[in-house]
Amino acid sequence: MIRQRQQRNAIVLVLVICLGGCVPGLKDVHTKPVPLDARLVAKIGLPVYPNASPQPMALQMHMTVSTTTSDATSAQYLAGDELARVEAWYQTKMPKGSEVTHLHLGVNGIAEFQVASGTTIRKVQLTGVAGKTQIQLMVMRLQAPSPSPT
Repeated sequence: MIRQRQQRNAIVLVLVICLGGCVPGLKDVHTKPVPLDARLVAKIGLPVYPNASPQPMALQMHMTVSTTTSDATSAQYLAGDELARVEAWYQTKMPKGSEVTHLHLGVNGIAEFQVASGTTIRKVQLTGVAGKTQIQLMVMRLQAPSPSPT
């Protein structure tokens, strides 16, 4: 439990540092751990690799940049298979052309798939390390600012 909390806190810290330094106009970031259950997976709307072990907690994030707000939900899994195998499976499940990143260094590397529809972005991020693959599934919904009264 302590290790999971440390992992979650590290992920949140990296997000806040990266977004704070890389995104001009970052005003607000709130994160909250939530249980990873079937309803949450359905909300994310992405396929889960067979036999991948879910991490017990998912993460919800609310962020405001300038005048745009986004809400994101992410879930993490660990697969005992190498990156190439997991990536090949997602290539058959995700729309053609949705793979935006592909970098392999032996059994290590990264791959990312992204699909956007309207103001919703769905991502699959794969990280291969030592013959295993970390899978992050995420959905982000952007909300444009309300017009200000004139």
